[in-house]
Amino acid sequence: EVDVVQSWEDLLGKTIAHYTKSVSLKGKVLFIEINSSVVKNELFMMREEIRRKLNEKAGEEMVEKIIFK
Repeated sequence: EVDVVQSWEDLLGKTIAHYTKSVSLKGKVLFIEINSSVVKNELFMMREEIRRKLNEKAGEEMVEKIIFK
């Protein structure tokens, strides 16, 4: 679980991390709080790819769904 949260900046870069207020995993749902509607919309369009990359990095199916707030 900690790996998934820590992987957020590694996978998406410092620019996206700058707009990220919080990252938390509850069960298999990843909650991401973003403080820019433009960035949130871009990430929403890429959510399946992000989910796949996070799971690859974790080595197992840790994230089934990503919710952006």
